[in-house]
Amino acid sequence: MHPVDLVDFIVTGSFGSLRPGVGYQDVIDELGAPEHEEPARRSSPMYLLYGDVEVRLRSLRVVLVAVTLSMEDDPASFDSSGIEFTRMLPMAKRTVEAVGGLLRESGVGWDVDPIMSDGDSPVWVTRRRVHLGFFSGLLQRIGAEY
Repeated sequence: MHPVDLVDFIVTGSFGSLRPGVGYQDVIDELGAPEHEEPARRSSPMYLLYGDVEVRLRSLRVVLVAVTLSMEDDPASFDSSGIEFTRMLPMAKRTVEAVGGLLRESGVGWDVDPIMSDGDSPVWVTRRRVHLGFFSGLLQRIGAEY
């Protein structure tokens, strides 16, 4: 199992021991074989899918890791495909207000992405290049750009 601290991922963009720019083989060695692999195309990166975790690679180097959280409070509804998440956030801690408080406490600023945001579904981009997507006021997607 590959341990990942979800709160640390939100705050710093650190996805366990995976680091920016690591290669394809490093990802396979760390996470194992993906459930699905989509090869790169001229205009799109390679995708490796591990349940609700997505790894994107360009030129066989990691450029993004993203996690889609379940909209249910049941941890069993989250498919981590062999990745062990610690400090999972219950729904009450995934509100816009709670996530904003977590970032403020950690000294991390952010901006609202005006193009990707829509009503009660804002997308924040932190100073550490972590994208936080909210749906109906709850954190649903976390993506760290490398």
